Amino acid sequence: MKRPKKETLVHVEPLEVSSKAVLFDQITDWLRSNGTNLLYGGAILVAGLILITQWTARSEKGQIADYMQAPAAYERFASGEAPFDEVRKTLLSSPSLEQKYSPLIAQTLLLKGQGQEAAPFSNQALNTLTREQIPAYESFTKNTLLIAEGKLTEALYGSKQLQQSLNPYESSLSVANSLRIIGLYHALGDSAAEKEEIARLLEANKGVDAPKALRALLAETRIGSTNLESYLNARLAS
Repeated sequence: MKRPKKETLVHVEPLEVSSKAVLFDQITDWLRSNGTNLLYGGAILVAGLILITQWTARSEKGQIADYMQAPAAYERFASGEAPFDEVRKTLLSSPSLEQKYSPLIAQTLLLKGQGQEAAPFSNQALNTLTREQIPAYESFTKNTLLIAEGKLTEALYGSKQLQQSLNPYESSLSVANSLRIIGLYHALGDSAAEKEEIARLLEANKGVDAPKALRALLAETRIGSTNLESYLNARLAS
């Protein structure tokens, strides 16, 4: 089996989402900025965690200093300036800080290739999803963790099951999941299935009734000097 080209992991700025109402818009913006990495690089491992970073800051008596220090502490950790053990106490000093930073910590550890260390924080994010009863995002995130563990066949099966439960290409989540399926087929060396999924996605983008989320992502996501639609057309023809 032909091994997929190894991609360089990059630091991806985390999203902080304060309400479900703005979630899709922020996901769309993130996808437009990180299309290449979502398809074939390290960011495919963390998209699910980024999707569910939903938090509203709450002041707690005696914790004001940690709230003020937490953003800078996380940035030092994410940039590689400080090890996690050095900032752990600040980032996890209260339940609300733990809820906010657990997905971001998992994101950063996954990008650094530390999947085992990321697992407890990924599980915390999944527990949040379960409590908030967001099954589609929970499923997307579980598939993310399967990818992080190298279980690509299981992740592909889960992603296909999720896609069947969504309105095709009507939301950024559905489009992101379709791109993930394409990336997984590519990583598994199944060129025929990859092209079939690409063709299905491009066909859905034809005509005036094409879903807005799909049309925007294909037109505005940049892959080098071209957009995602042209890139996928080139892969389909290869």
